[in-house]
Amino acid sequence: MTEVVGHRGAKGLVPENTLPSFEAAIALGCDATECDVHLSADGHLVVCHDHTVDRTTNGTGTIATMTLAELRSLDAGHGAQIPLFEELLALVKGRITLLCELKGEGTADAAVAAVRAAGMTRGVTFSCFDLDRLARVRQLGDELRLAGIHSSFDPAALARLVALGAEYMDVHWQSLSSEVVDTIHAAGLRCRGWNPDTEADIRTTLALGVDSVSSNYPDLAVRAVRG
Repeated sequence: MTEVVGHRGAKGLVPENTLPSFEAAIALGCDATECDVHLSADGHLVVCHDHTVDRTTNGTGTIATMTLAELRSLDAGHGAQIPLFEELLALVKGRITLLCELKGEGTADAAVAAVRAAGMTRGVTFSCFDLDRLARVRQLGDELRLAGIHSSFDPAALARLVALGAEYMDVHWQSLSSEVVDTIHAAGLRCRGWNPDTEADIRTTLALGVDSVSSNYPDLAVRAVRG
């Protein structure tokens, strides 16, 4: 059965990248959930998508120049704080698989260290648009799970993912076709279609033969996959 991934938790339903959003993804029956990580100015790995806090909190500023205390003082939606990555790992351990998108410099080393400390190397997949960052993860361990993220299909990127021993190639659903999915499968990787957000678009993506579908509305994706 196709895997369902709740994007940034359940972004379309609960404020993104907050612990309540990840709890929602678990409650909805997702197989996995996706988060984004940055390093604070004082070296803490925090869960937030953008490089700034402007869009997702009641504050302003660039994460890399803000301390953890400054970041934790903000409201990330409905009173929730920006989570520490370690808090998220504790929340999901043994309950759901986590996709960790590496967003900034230094995040590869810090995230791998945190995942190892939590004993979750098989429960976390490291993902990124920047394949050099994935290459750094691979340098840190052959056992670590990798997924490349792409706005459109790129044969050269597929070849590099194969060389890195990645598990997944994630391609925006509007750039997918059955031929692209077949090409990814023929290379030995699984294919994830990311972020169709209506039931019709989710079903269109599923019909292409993807192994996984990510959505901001995982309730719709769960329903489409499992009826």
